Amino acid sequence: DGLFDDWESIPVVYADPAGDGTDEDFSMLKIANDNDFMFFSIEFHDGEHLMQNWNDIHLYLDTDAEVNTGLPVHGIGAELDWCFGCRSGYYYIMDGIIEISQNDLTLRIAPTITGERFEIAISRSSAILTMDGTQEPTTIKIVLQGGGEAPDILPDEPGGIEYEFDSTPVPSPEIITLEKNEMEHLRILSYNVRQNGLFDSGRQARFERIIKALEPDIMGFQEAYDDNDTNDVNDIEALFEDWFPEVNWHVSSEWNGNFVVSRYPILHQGNHSWRSMGVLLDTEEDLGTPLFFINSHFSCCDANDNRQEQVDELMGFVRDLKNGLGPFTLEYGTPIVHVGDFNLVGYRQQLTTLTDGDIVDEASYGIDFLPDWDDSPLTDLFSRQTHIRMGYTWRNDNSEYNPGKLDYILYTDSVLEPVKHFVLNTLAMSEEDLSFYNLNSEDTKIASDHLPRVMDIAEDPEEPTWVWSDPLSPQDDDIMGNAHLDITGTIASSSNITATWYANVSIRDDYGTDLLPDHDIGVRAQIDQHLGDGDGWLSIPEIADFVSLVETARNLTDSEDSGCCVIDYLSLRSDKGGDITVIPPINGSVDSNGSWGWIETTAFDGTTDGRSTRILDIPRVGGVIEEIPLRVTLPGDWEFRYSAMLDIIEGSPNDFTVLRQQAPVASDIRITLGQNQPPDALSIRQTGGSVIPLSLPAQYSGECRDSVLDDTQLWWTVHRNGTMVNQTQHEILVFTASELGFSDGEVATVNLHCLDSFSASGTMTENIVIDGVDPTWEGTFVLLEGENSTELEISEDHLEVPSGRDIDFSFSASDVGGLPVSIEVASDKSEGWSHAGMNTLVFTDRFFQGGEVNGMHLNVTERHQAKEPSEYYLSLTVTDDASNQVTDDWTITISDGMGPTIIPDIIANGTSISPESPSRAGDLIILSLTESFDDLDAIDDVVWEVRVNEEKIAEGAGWADVEKLPLPITEAGVHLIHILAWDTAGNMEQISFGLAVSPERGVYLSVLQHNMMGDAVEGETVNIFATLQNTGTDLAAGMLCSDDVCSAEVVVSAADSAGPGVFNVELVLELTSTDPIDLRFEWTSDSAGMQGVLEIENDYVVESWWQAPMQVLLGALVVLMLLAWGAHRLWGPESQKP
Repeated sequence: DGLFDDWESIPVVYADPAGDGTDEDFSMLKIANDNDFMFFSIEFHDGEHLMQNWNDIHLYLDTDAEVNTGLPVHGIGAELDWCFGCRSGYYYIMDGIIEISQNDLTLRIAPTITGERFEIAISRSSAILTMDGTQEPTTIKIVLQGGGEAPDILPDEPGGIEYEFDSTPVPSPEIITLEKNEMEHLRILSYNVRQNGLFDSGRQARFERIIKALEPDIMGFQEAYDDNDTNDVNDIEALFEDWFPEVNWHVSSEWNGNFVVSRYPILHQGNHSWRSMGVLLDTEEDLGTPLFFINSHFSCCDANDNRQEQVDELMGFVRDLKNGLGPFTLEYGTPIVHVGDFNLVGYRQQLTTLTDGDIVDEASYGIDFLPDWDDSPLTDLFSRQTHIRMGYTWRNDNSEYNPGKLDYILYTDSVLEPVKHFVLNTLAMSEEDLSFYNLNSEDTKIASDHLPRVMDIAEDPEEPTWVWSDPLSPQDDDIMGNAHLDITGTIASSSNITATWYANVSIRDDYGTDLLPDHDIGVRAQIDQHLGDGDGWLSIPEIADFVSLVETARNLTDSEDSGCCVIDYLSLRSDKGGDITVIPPINGSVDSNGSWGWIETTAFDGTTDGRSTRILDIPRVGGVIEEIPLRVTLPGDWEFRYSAMLDIIEGSPNDFTVLRQQAPVASDIRITLGQNQPPDALSIRQTGGSVIPLSLPAQYSGECRDSVLDDTQLWWTVHRNGTMVNQTQHEILVFTASELGFSDGEVATVNLHCLDSFSASGTMTENIVIDGVDPTWEGTFVLLEGENSTELEISEDHLEVPSGRDIDFSFSASDVGGLPVSIEVASDKSEGWSHAGMNTLVFTDRFFQGGEVNGMHLNVTERHQAKEPSEYYLSLTVTDDASNQVTDDWTITISDGMGPTIIPDIIANGTSISPESPSRAGDLIILSLTESFDDLDAIDDVVWEVRVNEEKIAEGAGWADVEKLPLPITEAGVHLIHILAWDTAGNMEQISFGLAVSPERGVYLSVLQHNMMGDAVEGETVNIFATLQNTGTDLAAGMLCSDDVCSAEVVVSAADSAGPGVFNVELVLELTSTDPIDLRFEWTSDSAGMQGVLEIENDYVVESWWQAPMQVLLGALVVLMLLAWGAHRLWGPESQKP
């Protein structure tokens, strides 16, 4: 057990001198035995040592006292070589060597932390001491050897230390009974439940038997993690209320796996360090004072630095709490009990910090202090197991570490004295005792690797009563506290009703009170100004007046006026009023800021109306009492039914809390209450219609509808011919009928069970027939080709169809019994592509090459390479009414059914043509087909033909010939380009387009025609008209001139791709001579930067003015002569001739 007072009477078998060892320097060795174990006490001269780590100390035992057997070492023949720091050893037997562990020796070592003295126990019945059962050890020899280059060996002389076993029987230790010595004693339990063991279905029953046998009042649990999957505060509270239904349990919040469960109310709680939490318990009735209870679970194993930081942090908090600097006041003399799994397997300093307040990191956690109220260390309670002389609290026979004391109880012995304490190990108990306490032998072994530690304490009647001022601790919130309305007895219709009321309110001093004027100046100034002398100091008489004011205001005679409640529209009454304890502000300056409050209790009574539903109204009109949560507990099977303010209500159906301070409006909070009704079991079957499949999973989803606050239990059962064959507690039930022994045509009975917190149940039952026969189907795929069609062979799993060709799909399906059969066809043709029908399905669709073939989405290099044709899957699923399915699938390959894609580009003088940059007459014009591609073929495998104005300039050409093809176009105008391309499958594509070639830039004039109107006679005026054309693309301005006479300026039209620009000009010319007419067109163009004169050749002749009358006379003579000749021919002699 790590205590050495029982060694005082044992003689020293060997005293080793100091200074003869490198690492360890042995001092004294003592040896003893009882009926079951051999014991060693080993002391060192100096330094701290750790027996289970950080050493190379060897224990050699010659168990047959024969030097010629075993391992020769220092003059003995050792059957055992045990290395303490290695935590392993060797057993030398019959020339063989067997590696052994601590459990082979039943090895026990204490303490588990560093020190200068250790006690060790080895079982006398171990195979090593009994030589595999061949002897009962009587005399053995021992050698101890340290580590280092020059290890210390004990004894110094060879031959070992001889020990002869004492055969005197040693009486068994007095059995410690599990009951309290007195029922008034307060029992504390510390228990590491190993990985949420309280809720492990394989271990929970063992914990129940253990805890019921111990009947603790306060429990500190470790490794009871609140992970939202296994347990939380409400689960633990419900568990203990189930185990101890007569007790009203109080459960702390979880912190790092630590929970405190107590019969006593929790006054304050919090996580007071990294791995510790504490609660201030209201044990006033049994101890005469509250109890500060700390529960810790420090870091395990080699994490020495972390453990030291954790204990430093905790003790710094305890020091501040004692000095009045914590979150609550710890009155002088308040008992402190510190329990938990401390995991102390390293430096003793960690325990010294916890007991002596010796903080290592004072820079972070403050100065040292003595934790007990009499300025002494806390007491480390050493307890033994109830039936054997062992004090270990942790044991794992499969571990390399031997059992040890890892669980501690520390306490303030100045104000507390244990009246009973022990460690429970059911493996060591007799069958009679196990039966008496309703325990099983392996309960503690299987429940956890830690053993429960128990300490009973009682109020010390001789302890003086301390009277101190009891101000409330400072608080951050303006108003804190809690209230409880406990409705008792019956609340049936037209009955008397009774209830108890409790409220605990604390208010910041600077918040102010509505009981006095000037609420905004704070309660201290209010008291001083309105109840006192206004001197800025709060005196005791002033405070007393305020206490009386509060007591009068809180007379608690009317439940509505008290801020409690109204039931069935009527207030409850209290004829005697209630009890109120006011905790006033402390005396002193009005500028101080603390907290004040009160605690009140009363009993109300009233009557209910004739309805079956109760109406509970919670006032919300702005009173201080409304700023704290209100807990409501109901009698019997009454429960919460409904409230429009459900968002601010939490808890269970008959124990819920109204957070009325969170109510968004100032209006009464109405709650309807009713007697519990069984939950409604609602289920939906997701599988099948009127039947379910035999060989496929059938799925049901279920819901239990009950009070919104009820945590209703849900489970499913499946029965075959009245025998349950399946059960699950999940909301989803999934089962396969064939796996449960069903066959086709049988009926499965599926039950959804619901059980609420009142043990009321509801059940939904469905009897469903099982269908074990799959549906059948037929189908055709027909490829349409104009007037013709081709039926595809759907028995093949690979089909090839041309791209873009229509395919008629037709399916029909049936099932035994004529129930409907669904048909669904799906494909990866496009996202979400599917067709569905019932019994029959007919549709037409097309399949095209997909995005993996060549296309504009690829760069030129990639789309000029050969590609594989696209493939699509087509799947058929035929499902009958029971969800039995048959499936089939095909791979559809898209054959090459499209010609190449022709993408031409016209390049003129190295630049692609555009409206801003057209091709022009005289340019070098090239046809570029670089962007073109075939969907599957490489571009080099495509054959080309190019025509210009119906003249073939490339025929049967390859890619190298046509990719950049010069066009024989030199003149302006629109030229017809025709391009044809064939892929290797013979698919042809062609395009035709007109190429507009614009004229050249500049002004290039020519005369189309000209004429003269009027008489070309000297002295006359004529009009000369000329039509000209401009084959250039620039505008100009010009005049038609003759000598020094010019026409008005006209616009010279520009040519375009449709032809030259044609324009007319008119010159009015007076003929002043008979000289030849000089005719010319003078022009200039700013845009072209050009000008010129176009000479216009003509053969116009101007006659003299006198030649005109002579010509008239001659003309008249000619006419007369012609008339005379005609008359002669008509009437003269000639007319008589035949």
